[in-house]
Amino acid sequence: MIRARLLEILAAQARVPVVDLDLTLPPAAQGLDSVAMVEVLFAIEEEWDRPLPYDAEAAPVTLGDFLTAVEARLT
Repeated sequence: MIRARLLEILAAQARVPVVDLDLTLPPAAQGLDSVAMVEVLFAIEEEWDRPLPYDAEAAPVTLGDFLTAVEARLT
């Protein structure tokens, strides 16, 4: 449930269908630069009412890494 909603948020920000997201690629390869990823985090924070820090220097390597890290903070 959480992962599915996170994928929807990522896909909406990337402006692609969820099925087109490749979790093995870095966010930038999916059209999600650092600004877009901050916007993704804001959307997640708003939906779950929980702060999530973002450090561009320690950004996840792939979208899958990002999802895993966010899921760990939300559960």
